[in-house]
Amino acid sequence: MIVSAARQHDQFYLDRTILGLKTAGIPPTSVLVFNAEGEGRHTRLEQLRQKLERGWPSNQTYRPVRWIVRPADEIVALEPRWILPRIPKGENYRKAAEDSDGRKLWRRKEAVDFIYLARNALEIFPDREWIVLLQDDAEYARGDRPLEPALARVVRLHEATYNGCVFLNPHGNVAVLFHRVFLRSFIGYAEMRYHLLPIDWLLEEFLASNGSTDGRFTVRLFNHIGLVSTSGTRRDKQY
Repeated sequence: MIVSAARQHDQFYLDRTILGLKTAGIPPTSVLVFNAEGEGRHTRLEQLRQKLERGWPSNQTYRPVRWIVRPADEIVALEPRWILPRIPKGENYRKAAEDSDGRKLWRRKEAVDFIYLARNALEIFPDREWIVLLQDDAEYARGDRPLEPALARVVRLHEATYNGCVFLNPHGNVAVLFHRVFLRSFIGYAEMRYHLLPIDWLLEEFLASNGSTDGRFTVRLFNHIGLVSTSGTRRDKQY
């Protein structure tokens, strides 16, 4: 599942993300793209969708990719109707509380978008035990080497220290492999706290609450190629 949003300066990376999946042998019916901007508000994504339908990147078409669009009505209220009786203690919560109102609104939307995409992915892929979340600037790092066997090796490698998710890039939630049971539980956790923390920090807190103390980063299967984030912050370098 891939979440895609518009970026400043018309920067766009989703074509490279999808082309990497195609080269790695992932069938298009296993790819779900979420337009986080809404119908008619993400021009570059719509252009890519039309290109895929016409047969890009070659005569060997890569379709049907699955697409969902952010609904016009709010997915989850950005101002929650129910809040925790008290704000949990911790450095992350303290730092997040100091954010500007604009930053808080942006991160709430990001968390709400994740919740909506994850719900849909669990429904659309009911038989998948593992689901990969990608940002739209995550490019497969191993060329034409098949991705699915690499993911299977990652799962086998970490069975002894299983905690329900595996990070496939060292930088935040760029690429994460979720077990569907873990993902379903995390959705419920996030629905109660999305107004308090960014979604990647919520995942850290959820892992900690489940007793996970091992390192976040596991293996680099994806590179972070974005130079401009959806928040408009300039990245220092390519990862």
